[in-house]
Amino acid sequence: FMEGGFIFARAARRVEVYDNVIDGAFNGVVGWQVSPLYDRDAMADWDIHDNLIRRIPDDPLEPEGYVRRWRVWRNRIEHALTFLSTGPVHDGPIDMFANEGWQIGTAGLAPDLDGMKVGAAATVFKFSKSSNPQARVRALGNTFWTNEPGVDGGAPHAGGSALPESFCVRGNLTR
Repeated sequence: FMEGGFIFARAARRVEVYDNVIDGAFNGVVGWQVSPLYDRDAMADWDIHDNLIRRIPDDPLEPEGYVRRWRVWRNRIEHALTFLSTGPVHDGPIDMFANEGWQIGTAGLAPDLDGMKVGAAATVFKFSKSSNPQARVRALGNTFWTNEPGVDGGAPHAGGSALPESFCVRGNLTR
């Protein structure tokens, strides 16, 4: 089972997603390749930049599985449950710089079809504990801002039991 997204790919190489408004999709940009038997570059070399991604009830950015060399910059993400979900990433790296995450959490998100609010935990970085080989995730010079109490900076809500992705978080503004 996999939730849909505005951009969703299982095998797409050298993709550029830019100058879009992504509004209200369950997920925003999803790259999902979970088979180790597939071409290891099948989900490589993505550039995601200069987008407005808003009102996302789950994950605005969700690289998952065997993805390599994702570069994410100058995006603005508003009213989303998370900023990035790696659930898990086995190769990497995922490089994120000069992005803005505003009002990460459940505030501003529409209820589901049963009238319930989003049930997952709000967190800036939702990561796994199953990254093998361990992926490098670098977050440099981003802004993460929310007024909602109880939002985690990072938590292993994406499953697994042993080895999380390797994060380098430097020079970010977080509130």
